[in-house]
Amino acid sequence: MGTGLKAPETHRPMTLTGNENRNISYSWDSENNKWDTSYFHEYKYDSTNKLIEVIVYSPTYKMDEWVPGDKLEYKYDANGLITEIISYWYDDDKEIFIGNAKHAYNYDIANNVIQFNSSKWDEEEEVWVDLYKIVYTLDNKISSNDLINPADFDEVDVFEMNRELHIEFDVDVKILDYSVYAIDEKSEEFFLWEKHTLYYSEEITVIENSNENIDNNTTIKILPNPIDEYISITINGDYNSATFELFNAQGVKIKNIEVSNSQTYSMSDIQTGLYSYKLNVDGKIKSGKLQKR
Repeated sequence: MGTGLKAPETHRPMTLTGNENRNISYSWDSENNKWDTSYFHEYKYDSTNKLIEVIVYSPTYKMDEWVPGDKLEYKYDANGLITEIISYWYDDDKEIFIGNAKHAYNYDIANNVIQFNSSKWDEEEEVWVDLYKIVYTLDNKISSNDLINPADFDEVDVFEMNRELHIEFDVDVKILDYSVYAIDEKSEEFFLWEKHTLYYSEEITVIENSNENIDNNTTIKILPNPIDEYISITINGDYNSATFELFNAQGVKIKNIEVSNSQTYSMSDIQTGLYSYKLNVDGKIKSGKLQKR
């Protein structure tokens, strides 16, 4: 079951009283050898302790008054999932917050995001104007945890008004495709701009904890498989030299290790995914697959 978009924990600093929080940031003034207040965030929560508002304040030039800058509002459905995130900017002359952008989210019955809408505030007409939307087709029978996806898979690049936006989505199941719809300026209706279909390879079975013979006299062990942070390579038998090579999904060699028997080797710097390896023991090659989780 999907988790949807929850109240962002990164917007929860230390709790002071009730649901009202503040997070003050300072910058170092090396010329005067002192800390200056840069800005502070003020947070508000509802009765269930979900974040509903963030306001950013910055000091005036004379550092004698706090002036509002940006504001974010969060709205939720009955399941506690975010349905809207609205941003505002502060008009100093009118002394009011004015709408800037709005992101809206729709979910399926499993709480996975199936549609994302972006709109902007038309200050003259005082209405929200649609910009684009992204619609996902999902296979709820397969969890994303059972898939090996490339890095930055949970991001969609959208080009809007000559600038590139990176939209992150939170889907816990297999994505079959997603379609990006833009607004036709004349009709002011959505039209299909681009569609992305995702193709997956057949399931690859990874043998856990490889323990195989490289010849009649030499046995190797590569543990664990899947990999967490380290692997251990053990070669039982007499040999002169051994080299372990690791390749990514594109066939690029990313590791070349001179193996000392029964040693562990760090794999913390490689990303989640499926890799192939070659173990060369005195010219005899053992190859296989390793999965990093």
